[in-house]
Amino acid sequence: MLGRTSGGKSYVYFTSEDQKPCKMLGLWSRETYGDIYEDTKRREAQMKVPEENSVMNNTKVNICELSRCRVEFTKYSKLQDAILKQKARAKWLEEGDANTSYFHSTIKDRRRRTLFKETYE
Repeated sequence: MLGRTSGGKSYVYFTSEDQKPCKMLGLWSRETYGDIYEDTKRREAQMKVPEENSVMNNTKVNICELSRCRVEFTKYSKLQDAILKQKARAKWLEEGDANTSYFHSTIKDRRRRTLFKETYE
């Protein structure tokens, strides 16, 4: 249900009936994609072997395997980022525009991810 505050900002609150579809979507997501956090870590670890192989023996097969691993890692990394962005947005709407500890931890996490991506690429 959508409501209005006196300041004109909109807010959202859910009843228990509204939360049922959210739980169903969460179950569907886990069944379809699995644990995306573990998948990302696992794919990052799997990428180390092809990287070492391409350094030691730079053949087309090793390069293709490394490219395939990078594509899968990037896919799951983007999926994880999208989910985290949605969660952050939902939390932001719930807590409002205050500079909360959640806000600061979200910014720190984004900076860390950006730094990791820049150093990795």
